[in-house]
Amino acid sequence: MERYVLVKELGAGAFGSVRQAINQETGEIVAIKQIRRQYDSWEECLNLREVKSLQKLNHPKIVKLKELILANKLLYFVFECMEQNLYQVIADRKTLFSEAEVRDLCRQVFQGLAYMQNQGYFHRDLKPENLLVTGGAVKIADFGLARETNSRPPYTQYVSTRWYRAPEVILQSDFYNSKVDMWAMGAIMAELFTLRPLFPGTGEADQMQRICSVLGTPTMDSWADGIHLARTINYQFPEFDGVPLSALIPSASEDAISLISMLCSWNPCNRPTADEALNHPFFRRQTTMPTIPSCHNLHKESCKNLTRYLFDLYTIADQLQVVLKVEGKAFQDISALNYGYQSSSSKKLQVFESRFKTLLVTSIPVMWKLYSIPENKYSMQSILKNNCLPPFSSYISLSLPSSNSINQGSKYFICMNDKTQRTRIFHI
Repeated sequence: MERYVLVKELGAGAFGSVRQAINQETGEIVAIKQIRRQYDSWEECLNLREVKSLQKLNHPKIVKLKELILANKLLYFVFECMEQNLYQVIADRKTLFSEAEVRDLCRQVFQGLAYMQNQGYFHRDLKPENLLVTGGAVKIADFGLARETNSRPPYTQYVSTRWYRAPEVILQSDFYNSKVDMWAMGAIMAELFTLRPLFPGTGEADQMQRICSVLGTPTMDSWADGIHLARTINYQFPEFDGVPLSALIPSASEDAISLISMLCSWNPCNRPTADEALNHPFFRRQTTMPTIPSCHNLHKESCKNLTRYLFDLYTIADQLQVVLKVEGKAFQDISALNYGYQSSSSKKLQVFESRFKTLLVTSIPVMWKLYSIPENKYSMQSILKNNCLPPFSSYISLSLPSSNSINQGSKYFICMNDKTQRTRIFHI
């Protein structure tokens, strides 16, 4: 711990405290979580569930554990430092989030959850406080309650903050699974639209009553296992017809309401996995392509500025390839400027014409990069199989009519031949 200078406290709870600190050797700002209980050995520390899960999970949407420190029988987790949590973002928000903002935030969380589920883990304590935010980036944090999906039940009954707790957990089921995280995401997604919790219960009974008041009382058809669970603990569901989610979340689109409804299904079997959620139409909605200045007759400095403009609009660090699609028989002219880096000493500007009608890109566009690929050297099959992209040699800027649109979710790849300056489109 001698390397770190503690700056301020970020949070505290029954587990211990979290403080911001600075690494004196590198100047890096980190977040250090100190566990309240004491440990006698490293072996004891390494057997902790949180340590095991963080050592196995490595993903851009999961907060990164940098190191573990055991000093004077106290255990310290050193994490990358994020600016704030989603609870703080919601609390400080003066206006509603746009649907595009909700989509971007939720997509990132689902990406992290999809990775976790594919690695055989579920979180069990998803809530806005455990989603950390820096700028537009969101990461999942606090794996103290995380479990492996192949671990043996019974599981702990008290998991997750009450407002985001799935009904099967409230009914003391011993056999819940990763679908409890999907329920929590439905509640969080609704909260992002309204800036208010969807099920703000004041106790266990009130929590279930609030869920019933929104979803309606479950039946043998909608959730037979839940009816049996309730009978086991002598609980009787309150009678409610339910309220349409569209009435509670008026700013949400039909696709958003559809996804929230699926996530907040009584029956866990009807809730989507994180991968299935990412493939929902909510994440594939069309949005208007921003108008981009013409690329004709630009001198070098203007080209740099245009490239920077595109970079600011579309940069997402997690993605490195441009994905485009061409479709339709009647083509329109789209002028494109190839800002080539053919050598470090000479930067050539070359204007070429491409006849595209509509450009459709992935859900999160990135800086337009044009890959120079020798004919037949790279095939899309080998690129996908080996998970490697050819080295890029230039950036590309596109001048598009405002009528062109982005169809989020389509995946295509555009390449240019160095000799002919012709473009080729590959379908992924």
